Amino acid sequence: MLSAPIRNATSRRSANDEQVYDALRKSPRPMSAYEILGALKGSHIKAAVQVYRALERLMAGNRVHRIESRNAFVACSCAAHSTPAGFYICESCGAAYEFDPGPVLGAMRPAAAGFEVQQASIELRGLCLDCGAKGARPA
Repeated sequence: MLSAPIRNATSRRSANDEQVYDALRKSPRPMSAYEILGALKGSHIKAAVQVYRALERLMAGNRVHRIESRNAFVACSCAAHSTPAGFYICESCGAAYEFDPGPVLGAMRPAAAGFEVQQASIELRGLCLDCGAKGARPA
C-alpha cells in the first residue's frame, strides 16, 4: 500500500493562507497581523496566531514580505526573487512599492568581503509620486 507523499509545510496552502494573502493583495498599504485579523473579521480566522502561521508559510513561499521597519506585511508583486525584496515606503500615505535590490546588493559585495550575508532588508523612505505631487509632508 502506497502512502501519500509527505509535503513540506511551505508547499501546503491552506484556506487561511489564501485569505491572508487576499487581504494583503487588496490593501493599498502594508498591514500588521492585527490589521489583517481585523480585515478578516467574519471569516473562520479568529486569532492572531492563525494569521502569524499563515504569514510564516506565505513568507517561506515568497508570496509575502515583511516590512521590518513597520512590523507589517505586503503581498509580493514580483514573479520571482533571486535576492531579498527592497521597498520604497511613502512616509505620507504609507504605501510600499517593491523593487529588486540586486544592483544595490551587488555594489555592496566588495565592501562585505569575507562576510556572509544571512539576511538583508532594504527600505527607502520618502514620498511617493502621488503624495509628492500633492505637496504632502511625511506623517
